[in-house]
Amino acid sequence: MMRVTNRMIRKLLPELTSIEKEIAKEKGSFRLFGIFLRERQPNRAWDLVISADWLDISTLEAKRIFVKEIQSRLEREEFLMFAMVLLLEPYQPFVEEMNSEFDVEHGDIEFTDYDFDGMVFERAHIITSKAQQVD
Repeated sequence: MMRVTNRMIRKLLPELTSIEKEIAKEKGSFRLFGIFLRERQPNRAWDLVISADWLDISTLEAKRIFVKEIQSRLEREEFLMFAMVLLLEPYQPFVEEMNSEFDVEHGDIEFTDYDFDGMVFERAHIITSKAQQVD
């Protein structure tokens, strides 16, 4: 596995933002779309974390379809920068915490040294974090 550098991530961010915008336009907005580097992650591979109300993560096939969608829009080397693609329900505590901390859509909020229930993120880039709109 290749070692992911900060330069590689900076180059990838505009592409990820573009992908997020395109998918949001096609399918609906995201609650969370970001990349996270866990502390002491081997090869400095990042996690792509995604949550949306329209995203059905209850079946393996739904997950497979969405991962293929992301994979088809990235170069192979870019996709290999991720340790995992994690699809989360909007009501999961991690998504709710990100939504309460960050409010951004199609942007890039970077943060460092974030502890979520003992899981420490060395760095993260949040492209979209939007709480559900209450009418």
